[in-house]
Amino acid sequence: MGPFDAFLSTLGNVGSSIGRYVRPSLEQLGLLKPPSVVSPLPDGYVPPPPPPTPPPRQFIPNFPQSLEAPLAQAQSPSVSSLLLSAIAKQENRNFATDAVNPVSGAAGSFQLTPITLAELQRQGFNQGNPVDPFDPYQSAAGASFYLASLLERFGGDLSLALAAYNAGPGNVQKYGGIPPFPETQNYVQSVLGMIGGE
Repeated sequence: MGPFDAFLSTLGNVGSSIGRYVRPSLEQLGLLKPPSVVSPLPDGYVPPPPPPTPPPRQFIPNFPQSLEAPLAQAQSPSVSSLLLSAIAKQENRNFATDAVNPVSGAAGSFQLTPITLAELQRQGFNQGNPVDPFDPYQSAAGASFYLASLLERFGGDLSLALAAYNAGPGNVQKYGGIPPFPETQNYVQSVLGMIGGE
């Protein structure tokens, strides 16, 4: 060990000795906290339960209470009331049950078109009877049934099912995915955003 190494060793020993005297004084003055001591848990200790998980949302924010019952009744294992409420807002910003699109003829809360209504009847929905798009219960149930059929048709892909709901399943098949229509692309992104999908 050289002279410089010996000096460092001596300095370290002195510092250690000083520390033994300085530390208690600093602790007494409150300038240095003593090492924390973790007391053992008593026998039979049961940790508190975790906070409850909030229930899943049933509807989008500010959804009209008057339409909650029809959507709750219309939901299915593949189509939730949350999804239906997002579609209703995207289709009909004012949630008007008597809304009619003068161009496409789409009507009601879910803007069911004459083509969609005919398809529902063809598929045997409502026992093959015509659907009243202005009735909130029939409109919601028809939209739920139709969307469920689109989900089944497109392998459970919600984006494709929403695109088909907006632009028609024929266009989704034609383009092999979401059609390159700005309205349809915005429709899919908006609905998914409202339900927290993407």
